[in-house]
Amino acid sequence: MSQILFSQRDGVVTLALNRPPLNVVNVEMMKELLGLLKSAARSKAKVLVLRGEGQCLSSGTDIKEHLPKQARKLITTFEQACIALATLPIPTIAWAHGYALGGGLELACMCDLLFAAPQAQFGQPE
Repeated sequence: MSQILFSQRDGVVTLALNRPPLNVVNVEMMKELLGLLKSAARSKAKVLVLRGEGQCLSSGTDIKEHLPKQARKLITTFEQACIALATLPIPTIAWAHGYALGGGLELACMCDLLFAAPQAQFGQPE
């Protein structure tokens, strides 16, 4: 099952984190994000929007993947996704509603613009 929903219309690519209920970021999602960002860079898209499905953008990275055996892979893959997002050759917009915490906030900060709903909550709990 896809953890990121992809849509493209009128030059706008939308990537929606889709791991209910809090769109917790994991290695698999970041690999998927990397592939979609590469596709967006090669497409005729004029702008990319990053958002979350459901109740928030993202509550952060998966705590289970912070364990010693998985942490390096999580950090490396997450860093690659952040760099790809920050260096995408088209404008990027993050849409935050609900929580944007930890890794979710870091992804949003990699975008050129960050729009926040009135109920958005930002933080670095770690």
